[in-house]
Amino acid sequence: MNTFFQLSERQERILRAFLDVRRTYSLGEVSIEWVIVSLCTTLESACVELLEQLLHDRAKMTTSKLEGRLIASQRRDMNRTWMSRLEWLSKGFDLTIDRDLRDELLTLVELRNAIVHKGHAFTDRQIENYGTALQLRATLERAFYVTCRGVEFDLTPKTADVAFRIARDVTASLLR
Repeated sequence: MNTFFQLSERQERILRAFLDVRRTYSLGEVSIEWVIVSLCTTLESACVELLEQLLHDRAKMTTSKLEGRLIASQRRDMNRTWMSRLEWLSKGFDLTIDRDLRDELLTLVELRNAIVHKGHAFTDRQIENYGTALQLRATLERAFYVTCRGVEFDLTPKTADVAFRIARDVTASLLR
């Protein structure tokens, strides 16, 4: 059974950006690493935009100085990390994604962080806790088709496919 839904302007803009990334990747013009970084950057920018819009709309609805000051004092922390963004969207605006998609998104962000900061190796922060490092490595190998050797890794074309699916699903379910 097909389920149709209306895309918001934001979702359409994001999905068009992903299509451009997919097109350039398919033509061999960009690397898998660039795809991962680009998708994550686009998602982060859109999530920040959504949160800011919701906060702005909320500020217009209230005359409470206390509420305005509380939001102002927390605003920076709301956008500090993906976990804080997702938490504020959930608790403040009832916007959530399912747990599995959230975990995939956070893993994708960890992969992006490793790429940006170390190239093809996990960051010092990612490996400082042995249990967490092994869990990240196992998830990347199993779900993202990443080949790991110690703290280094290689990406595969399937890694890009998984990243595109996660980015699309997050856009469809959260970034309205």
